[in-house]
Amino acid sequence: MTKLIYTNKNDVIRKGLCKKEKHIYKKTILEMWYDKGWLELEGSRFDENMRLEFGLRLMLDFSIINRSNLRSQLNTFGIIDYKNFTLSDSLLDAVTRYNKAIRAIPAEFWPAVKTICLEDKTPSFPKFLSERQRTYSYFLARTDLCRGLDRVIIAYTQK
Repeated sequence: MTKLIYTNKNDVIRKGLCKKEKHIYKKTILEMWYDKGWLELEGSRFDENMRLEFGLRLMLDFSIINRSNLRSQLNTFGIIDYKNFTLSDSLLDAVTRYNKAIRAIPAEFWPAVKTICLEDKTPSFPKFLSERQRTYSYFLARTDLCRGLDRVIIAYTQK
């Protein structure tokens, strides 16, 4: 017997689903944090729109690199042939941009950027934290993410 699961508007918003043109689209954690206004950082020269744009660029470069690493293990003859393996210019550009951006992010901001932008996960905190401590932990994660994305913006816009 199949169980019908009904959803309401609040569940759809909480899960990050939205309709773009004629397709249903699942937002990334970065986009959901942008919608909540959590990418805003006072005293910074960059705004939340730039943080979203360059965070998504970092995600795109990361996915291009990961997609290029996927190869089948064996062909029909059981021989792996790497003689004709060439790298495309777009892949090399993505690797260069990604490495430059990663080197620009300080170690203290890296966990937040990695978790939210590259792994597309919400940071997890211990369950024994009180509501006040959990709120403060989210505040610190948001601040670290914004500062890390500021460094990504600088790395991507420098020539």
